[in-house]
Amino acid sequence: MTNLLHDVRYALRLLRKSPGTALTAVSLLAVGIGANTAVFSLVNTLFLKGLALPDSARLVHVYGQGPHGHYGAGFSYPEYQRLHGQMHSVSEMAAETPITQLHLVGEPGVREVRGAFVDAGYFSLLGVRPASGRFFLPEEDAVEGREPVVVISSSLWRSYFSADADILGREISVNAVRLKIVGIAPSGFYGDGPGVPSELWIPMAMRRAAGYGCKAGEECADVEWMVARLASESTVQMAQSEASARIVWTSTDYKREAHRAIGVFAARGAHPDLQALERNQIELLSAATGILLLIACANLSGLLLAHGVARRKEIAVRLSIGASRWRIVLQILTENLLLAMVGGSFGLVISLWGTRLLSRFYVMNSEGFVRLYDFSPDLRLFLYLLLVVVVTGVLFGLFPALYASRQGLVTELKDGAGSTSRSSRRLRNALVSLQAGLSLVLVVCAALLTKSSRVLMRGANFDPEHVAVLRLRPELANHDAAKVPSFMKAAWQSLNDTPGVESVAMMVGGEGEIWHWDSGRSPDVSLPGESAAKRFAPDARVQDVDTHFFDALRISLLQGRGFTDHDSQGQPLVAVVNQTLAQQFWPGESALGHTLTIAKHEYRVVGVCANIQPPGAAQMPQAHIYRSFWQAGYAGDVRFAVRVQGDPAAMLPGLREAIHKLDPAVPLGEDMPLSLQLETEYSPLILARTVVSFCGFLALSLSALGLYSILAFGVRTRVREIGVRMALGADRGDVIRLVLREGFRIVLAGIVGGVFAGMMATRLLTVWLYGVQARDLTSFVAGSGALLIVALAAAWLPAHRASHVDPMVALRAE
Repeated sequence: MTNLLHDVRYALRLLRKSPGTALTAVSLLAVGIGANTAVFSLVNTLFLKGLALPDSARLVHVYGQGPHGHYGAGFSYPEYQRLHGQMHSVSEMAAETPITQLHLVGEPGVREVRGAFVDAGYFSLLGVRPASGRFFLPEEDAVEGREPVVVISSSLWRSYFSADADILGREISVNAVRLKIVGIAPSGFYGDGPGVPSELWIPMAMRRAAGYGCKAGEECADVEWMVARLASESTVQMAQSEASARIVWTSTDYKREAHRAIGVFAARGAHPDLQALERNQIELLSAATGILLLIACANLSGLLLAHGVARRKEIAVRLSIGASRWRIVLQILTENLLLAMVGGSFGLVISLWGTRLLSRFYVMNSEGFVRLYDFSPDLRLFLYLLLVVVVTGVLFGLFPALYASRQGLVTELKDGAGSTSRSSRRLRNALVSLQAGLSLVLVVCAALLTKSSRVLMRGANFDPEHVAVLRLRPELANHDAAKVPSFMKAAWQSLNDTPGVESVAMMVGGEGEIWHWDSGRSPDVSLPGESAAKRFAPDARVQDVDTHFFDALRISLLQGRGFTDHDSQGQPLVAVVNQTLAQQFWPGESALGHTLTIAKHEYRVVGVCANIQPPGAAQMPQAHIYRSFWQAGYAGDVRFAVRVQGDPAAMLPGLREAIHKLDPAVPLGEDMPLSLQLETEYSPLILARTVVSFCGFLALSLSALGLYSILAFGVRTRVREIGVRMALGADRGDVIRLVLREGFRIVLAGIVGGVFAGMMATRLLTVWLYGVQARDLTSFVAGSGALLIVALAAAWLPAHRASHVDPMVALRAE
């Protein structure tokens, strides 16, 4: 301990004597450690952090897994009831169905809110108490549709009801159902849905009355998930085994042959489906920031090696008077760990700032609904920061410490400090080449991701500019099913008559986003006479759109026509197919006039449109079929795309007014510019592009700094050589070329290694790339060119200084 205190005091004195070196080292470490810690904050929030509830470590979520592996299959209410009564590994269990679009009508006006249908025992299971009033009574969840009560969140009470102290007992309208407010949830409570904040809660027995749930006499998957509390001494694995053994699947909205499974997960982090989607992104961000930290460590190692040359006499003296080499290593490691700790402290500040920037990509989904995650730092984050600081301090400091301790005492004491060996110069050159190669990998990856994001934001064979989207759901306002078509026609006409509107298109709302290639349903699609087992397009998507769909979105028709007013109910069924399906079904011939079977009904192909799916190496082109909206029948849920002349964001108030003047009680939501929807839909790619580009820029800067440092140090240690060269006739141009040639040789070695490393690394980006190949030549050429330009800029100043060496002064000093 005494030696450690002496080493720390000595390290502090050295830092005061070399403020430039200390400032550079701290800056490098702060950037590298801060970027890595910010990414870990995402990992912590999305994968590790539990709910802010009492004894949350024992809370679990139970999900139904669908045939395609997703955990959104849900359960029927009878499935939940049977499982609830048979699970012994949990002490309590409650059903929950979050709803993203609830239409709230009260005295303050109309508002779209997110809520959930829950069991009466939901709140007691989670261990929360009401801030005012009460929660649901058991009898209020016993008889279907009997008890119209609701609990609201504190945030809704404050923002919508202006914190009215007399709110309890007041009635509000939710989806045209009158509900009495009986309680207010505590402040900060938004439910247990990971990232899905609820603003109000309704008893499960009211779900059908509010427009959700199964039809009478059917069992459908109307319970999204279950939340449970583990019994004492039970584990997640025990609950998983018991649930898998006891579940009996009965939901009739799944085919009997469809494989379903049950999944039990600790109630922490995001939804399992989102975690699966985020895993690749987190790995990419971690790799990018890890490379940045490695570059910073390599840069700092080179700086410390150069700094160690100036201390070789000091170290030789310490060795000659009895210090062991291990003692020297510990001394230098103490100095480096002290630097790492200071750098980590500033890195924490940078990570908090970076986390705030990264969290902006998680505030809203592509349908306009708020997502809520807790990105605040916790103990796990500080432990990770400490681990990174220690590992980084050892990583960049151990090798310079070992190298500095290997001294030739006689030579060093005789020649004095400041000399440098060929092996030391080669090592520093190798470190700079490593930095250059790694920075090239980041720059190339950033270029590929930038190209890919541009392709997506422009849209493939459709034009997303000057388009607003919105969703209309008269079914939630108890509109008569027979009158919905006429209401939709009136809504379309009202939007079309709004000043500044060019065209209006609509599609069935429950089939996904109006523009996306994966929207629609997947019924059996085959050629007439072929069985479903032999159909050619098992994954074809079928989407119901109106007559103006292709015009409003500017989707090119390659053959035939789109839909007309004649394609209505009672007329022959028609369809428009995309290029991919036409080539699959009728290769080498025109698809027009051919017939295909969709869900046992025959449709005649009247048009072929371009693929709106951008080409991607990781995803095969999706076969797509469009049917006439007016031949599809009842659609109480419709999405609109409105092409306007100006800014769609500025047009949205007028578009809302056009709908509300027909019926102010009709739920209207997801209203946003299509360009914003694209940004939120592809936010993982945009986030990856932003982080990798940031790391690439910093990596180039660090590589330039490393090259400058090694060349500047080389010039200082080769003053005599340069003086001799100039005394023998070399001019300033020769000296400049000498230094520049050395710099370019170092960088070219890094470029060669970086190209090979980049070709392997970019293959991991395949899932992120649309409209660009992983080995895009222009990206590699542009990245290499940028690195060479940066190298020229970094090498020019040392070369310029070397050319101004006075040979007489240099030789006389030696």
